[in-house]
Amino acid sequence: MAQNRDNPKEIAAIYSETITATILLAVVCALVYFPVVLLVDDFYQHFWLYVFSFVFIFAETLFPIWFFRGMEQMK
Repeated sequence: MAQNRDNPKEIAAIYSETITATILLAVVCALVYFPVVLLVDDFYQHFWLYVFSFVFIFAETLFPIWFFRGMEQMK
């Protein structure tokens, strides 16, 4: 990413590919995560804790901290 900091088209392509990949991975994880939480009684007892935890994880996938690191703009 830092190698292409002066090329906005390349940065946009890298950004969109990475966001798409992280969203797809989050969806795949949700497809595994929620059936396990719903089917295992020990997990189901704390269902809302697992739901809120996964919402936090999904929000982290959308926050582009990696973008700022790649652009070397972490302050």
